[in-house]
Amino acid sequence: MSDVFDIQERVAKEIAEALMLKLTPNEKAVLTKRSTIVPEAYDCCLRAKKFISVSSLTNMIYAAQLFERATELAQKYAEAYAGLARTYATHYQLYDRDEKLLEKAFDNSLKALMYDPTLSDAYSALGYIYLARNNSEEAVRAAQKAVELDPESHSAFSTLGRILFTIGRNEDAANAYRRAIEIDPEAYITYNVLEMCYERMGKTDLADEMVKKIISILPGYLRAHPDDARSHMTLAVELAKIGRFDEARKQSYKAFEIAPIDSTIPYFPPSLYSLRG
Repeated sequence: MSDVFDIQERVAKEIAEALMLKLTPNEKAVLTKRSTIVPEAYDCCLRAKKFISVSSLTNMIYAAQLFERATELAQKYAEAYAGLARTYATHYQLYDRDEKLLEKAFDNSLKALMYDPTLSDAYSALGYIYLARNNSEEAVRAAQKAVELDPESHSAFSTLGRILFTIGRNEDAANAYRRAIEIDPEAYITYNVLEMCYERMGKTDLADEMVKKIISILPGYLRAHPDDARSHMTLAVELAKIGRFDEARKQSYKAFEIAPIDSTIPYFPPSLYSLRG
């Protein structure tokens, strides 16, 4: 474990050489950039990211605890502070509008930037925080900075897309989400918000394509993540849109079984009933 980061760096270099890639000085710097030299902190950060990838109230709490532990083990670990900021911001957005969560998110995003001013994830977190504070200009600026710092980041483009969608810049939001899909074509939630962009713009054919794409992706995702209640509910709504109401109802019941106290889950059934007429 003490050599794990040396191994990671060496393998990255060997892959670049094997592919005969011509790297810019900046790209070479990125290959040798280490987020932390404490393996235990790195492990906590990886496990926290796993929890936050499946959104639920319980997972937000677990992710925060793991990111906190990572910052205790490595006090200058920018990536852990950025993860903590994103976790608190998401917790605020979805589960509990407690201003203290937003304050914690903001403080941790600034700590992340203090230790690494080039960290894209820290700017993504800032984007969500500014959006929650109704400061759309700063939100867009932060998200654009995240994209600029890491043009291959699905998270950065998704954040930019969400902010632009929220403030009504639908065409720009759709462009950001299409780029996010190019980077990670298996992230179903990206198709979900792109679908809403198309609906707002009156592009019903494109919205219908997104519905089909989500329905094709989600069953495989749910086999790997059967306890993701929000994904069951998302699938339920998309199935209802194409008239498969019995299947939609089963997915809806499954979500309630998994997360009976998750406040986001009751949001979806009204959508099902409205689609049913």
